Amino acid sequence: MSDTPNHVRRIYADFIMQKSDIDRFNMGFEMADTGQKMVEMNLIRQHPNWSVGQLKAAVFERIYRTDFSADEMNRIMEAMVMFHDQKKD
Repeated sequence: MSDTPNHVRRIYADFIMQKSDIDRFNMGFEMADTGQKMVEMNLIRQHPNWSVGQLKAAVFERIYRTDFSADEMNRIMEAMVMFHDQKKD
């Protein structure tokens, strides 16, 4: 769904294209980081008692769930939980 008029889209596209390549690159990373933080905050609200590893694995799953097979995803998530939740001596 898009309720943005075409002339407004053009104005915004022109605004973005006036920025330098590095500024556009950085904007993309900032948007991705913001999206990841939104997912993380949502999961924290739903599961306040999760460990750091469980949270990071769930964020990874939410973002990349279509990029890996179920077996690959399970292996990656298990490794993330083990890595982040291991005891430090």
